[in-house]
Amino acid sequence: MKSTVKKGVILAAGYGTRFFPATKTVPKEMLPIIDVPSIEYIVREFVDSGISKILLITSRRKKALEDYFDREVELEWFLSSNKKSGLIKKISGFKAEFTFIRQSSMTGTGDALKLARDFTGGEPFVVAYPDDVIVSEPPLSSNLISAFMETGKNAIAIEKMPAAKGKRYGVVYGKKTGGLFEAEKIVEKPETIKSGSVMVSIGRYLFTSEIFDLLKSRGSKRSAENNSQTVMLNTLAENSRVVGVEIEGARYDLGQPDGYVKAITHAALQREDIRDDYIKYLKSLGI
Repeated sequence: MKSTVKKGVILAAGYGTRFFPATKTVPKEMLPIIDVPSIEYIVREFVDSGISKILLITSRRKKALEDYFDREVELEWFLSSNKKSGLIKKISGFKAEFTFIRQSSMTGTGDALKLARDFTGGEPFVVAYPDDVIVSEPPLSSNLISAFMETGKNAIAIEKMPAAKGKRYGVVYGKKTGGLFEAEKIVEKPETIKSGSVMVSIGRYLFTSEIFDLLKSRGSKRSAENNSQTVMLNTLAENSRVVGVEIEGARYDLGQPDGYVKAITHAALQREDIRDDYIKYLKSLGI
């Protein structure tokens, strides 16, 4: 069955304080994984999943994102004139239509999602937090779309991890049914948690228009807590409207410096022009 989900939203308005001082002037999403801005990995995932219309919710400090996804005609002319046309492919853009909206205040994830209502036009859409880069085949967004098409429900990406580590995330409680996880409750960064392993929510979601109905009903409650995406998800889960899709492949948390370095290492090991020398260097360090 051909996918009916063609729209994706990337929430990229945050400050990126864990990467200060670099992100004082450079958007965190533009920090390169070797020579590719990290946000491009999210866009590639969307496009490879059949998503052709992408909304980036940014802030006034992140005009570089708009510039990056715009066509650079002058630069293309310069490269062509100087017999460097092979480089044009690297900057020639994506098979997607981009829209940008600035979030004026950081009052919860719900406020950011509200900005996407007109863009989605009542259609289901995928939401990505650019901190999470997932290297998998098929792409993670594609798996969320498949889950929605199978069940008609909202879908969230989940990952199994040790309880001690899971405390940093939203812990998803529920039961596995077939290849999916029926979500019943989500607890954001619980103070206490049982030992063993837990399922946690990571930065990919597929929402139906139901999410906007919930956001509208809480419109007068302006605190970040009341406007949290998790609050809305719990309401949906209570009504059996959320399924979890366990991720496949490797996930890199670019919200943490160590995750960023690991992503660079992964990328280097995939590159024929870098891999051999990089391995030799690591070995010279006694690794």
